[in-house]
Amino acid sequence: MKIITLFSVITTSLMIVSCAEKAKMGEKPNIVFIMSDDHGWQAIGAYGSKITKTPNIDRLAEKGVLFQNCYVTNSICAPSRAVILTGKHSHLNGVRDNYHSFDSSLVTFPKLLQQGSYETALFGKWHLKSTPSGFDHYEILPGQGSYYNPDFIRNGVKVKYEGYSTNIITEKGLDWIQNRKQKDKPFLLLMQYKAPHTPWLTDIPFFNWNYVDSIAEPASFFDDHKGKSSAVKNHELTIAGKFDDMRLHLINPEEAQMSEAQRAAWQSAYQNENDWFKRANLSGNELIRWKYQRFIKEYLRTVHVIDMNVGRIQQFLKENHLEENTVIVYTSDQGFFLGEHGFYDKRLMYQPAFKTPLIIQWPSAKRSGCIDNHLVSNLDFAETLLDIAGIDIPNEMQGISLKPMLLGKEPETDRRSLYYHYYEDRPPWGFPKHEGIFDGRYKLIHFYTTDEWEFYDLDEDSLEIQNFYENDDYQSKISSLKQELIKLKEKYKCE
Repeated sequence: MKIITLFSVITTSLMIVSCAEKAKMGEKPNIVFIMSDDHGWQAIGAYGSKITKTPNIDRLAEKGVLFQNCYVTNSICAPSRAVILTGKHSHLNGVRDNYHSFDSSLVTFPKLLQQGSYETALFGKWHLKSTPSGFDHYEILPGQGSYYNPDFIRNGVKVKYEGYSTNIITEKGLDWIQNRKQKDKPFLLLMQYKAPHTPWLTDIPFFNWNYVDSIAEPASFFDDHKGKSSAVKNHELTIAGKFDDMRLHLINPEEAQMSEAQRAAWQSAYQNENDWFKRANLSGNELIRWKYQRFIKEYLRTVHVIDMNVGRIQQFLKENHLEENTVIVYTSDQGFFLGEHGFYDKRLMYQPAFKTPLIIQWPSAKRSGCIDNHLVSNLDFAETLLDIAGIDIPNEMQGISLKPMLLGKEPETDRRSLYYHYYEDRPPWGFPKHEGIFDGRYKLIHFYTTDEWEFYDLDEDSLEIQNFYENDDYQSKISSLKQELIKLKEKYKCE
């Protein structure tokens, strides 16, 4: 028995050394791509959050590169996911809004990695209506999915799991790594959380979790939108306005999904405060402030569980000797308004929704705790992962590889501005279609259905309070941005 045990120890040790040596010699890295839904960069410690702590996500930044200026091409769920998969703008990948179905025959980075010797898997939110392709295994939430005891579609077959969505997605993903069939291959694992998407439901042990008792309102919380377009003035997704009882958790949004024990825990956690609120009969700013506290705390509780699961992933990779040859990406499908300008949700080309978190830990790059300030985009994710894996980037992809920045070098393309286009104008969501250009300081937005313009100088007004479009001092810059906008549309083949 002792001889067998000693042999096992020696064999295991040699395997570990062998893995480490392969990593040093440039073996294709594994890739774990973690994407949350609506996780605003303002709710991440590494991005300077003052409203919560995210120690595990922050640890990725401490060991890798944080992209300070990462933006989306279209701040809405399905379009962003299609852009990430294809490296192509919405008008070319066919998913302009949440109502379009993704064409699964399109070239995507998971397909190319799969063809390039990677074993691939997807767990979590898909939200693209079509059947996933390019994956050896997938388990996806139907539509938006549920937080509690969710249904999944596993390789075309409907299954149901007991528990909390974020935890389940992590557990299933890590189990796939542990038991995958082709361990001689590198792997690509996509873990795509539903959280912290509305209705912002956390795991039961954290119903009453708070980082602080009262969370400070954003500086622009009571923005009166003076001088802005009618689109912004008439926007319905406000803390003061379109907040129903389900979003405020005055009733249980997923009562039908929960077990009897889960419903009892919900009742215990919310009953007293909800009863107090009904008696208080709040109005005016006092009511708006109460809504904000309820919303932001619920939102941050879901973020807290995401962060815990990121920690679980890191620990798993370390314990299984995969850490040194695994790239970990943490991002969100877009940003999110956390009360700025009185808003929640996304869609509008203001910084809270337009900017998205992107942190990449790539041990082989040997860069730790670095902040990159280049203008980058979710249009670049596919190209970057293909480049890291040593797979040719198709000419049809429209982004750039961020691999040089991960290695501490300058990008091969001198990008001076980004193009944005939001298409979804169906009620009840308020914002009409708009497009815009951003060069890192100046932002020009055109609400073309009403022919209204907004222009911001973020050096002078980082909160985007004042629309400088009519300001004489900026007319030359506005004119040049309009010309650059035309050039970008031609570059990206936008009709």
